[in-house]
Amino acid sequence: MTKTVAKSKQAESPQGTVFTRLLSHRVKAQARLLLDQQMWCWGRDIVEPPDNRLCAFGGAYHSCPLVPKTSSRYEWIGPGRRSTESVQVVLWAFGLIYTEGDRSVYVRRHGFDPKLCLERIDISRHWSPDCLTEWRTPGGAAAVASCRELTVGLCEWIARYEAWIQAREGNQRRELTLAAWKKPVCAAGETSRAWLELAETITRAS
Repeated sequence: MTKTVAKSKQAESPQGTVFTRLLSHRVKAQARLLLDQQMWCWGRDIVEPPDNRLCAFGGAYHSCPLVPKTSSRYEWIGPGRRSTESVQVVLWAFGLIYTEGDRSVYVRRHGFDPKLCLERIDISRHWSPDCLTEWRTPGGAAAVASCRELTVGLCEWIARYEAWIQAREGNQRRELTLAAWKKPVCAAGETSRAWLELAETITRAS
C-alpha cells in the first residue's frame, strides 16, 4: 500500500445506497471520517519503526507489478465469526474488501457506501478501484441484509486490529500517529471502541 491515494470513479450517489440510506447523515459522515483516519493510521503503521505492523498482524504484502505502479495491497486470511467460514481482508490505499465465505463487501476510501459481491472473486489482478466492477450497490432485502452483516464484520475486524495495536504498544503509538494526522475523530485510546460502536449502529439500522 503506497502513500499515493487513488480515488475511485465509482462515485457515491447523493442519496447513497439502500443500505447507507438506513444510516443518519451524522453516522455516515462520522464513518467516512473514521475510515479516512484509519487509512492514514495504516499508512503510518507500515513505515514507522520498529516494524511494519500490518505484516506483524499477519498481513501478506503484495507489490503492484504494473508500470506505472498503483497501490500495493495487504491480505489477511483467518477464521471467521462462524466456524464454517473463513475471513479474508484485502487492503489497498484506495479502500478495502472484507469477505466471509463467498460474500464480500468493498468500502472505498473517502466515502462510506459499501458495495456487495455474492460470488468468490480472484483479486490477484485487482490493483485499482476501476477493477472492482463485481462489487455493486445491493438491491433487495436479502442483499441489503448481507451488506449490513459484512460491513459489521469489517468494522469488528478493524476494531480487533486497533485493540492489538493498543495492547502491543499502548496509547502512545496512536497518539503520535493522530498528532501527525491533525484532524482526529476520536482519541487515540478510543479507536477500537469507535469501530465497535459503528458496528453496533449499523446492526441496529433497519
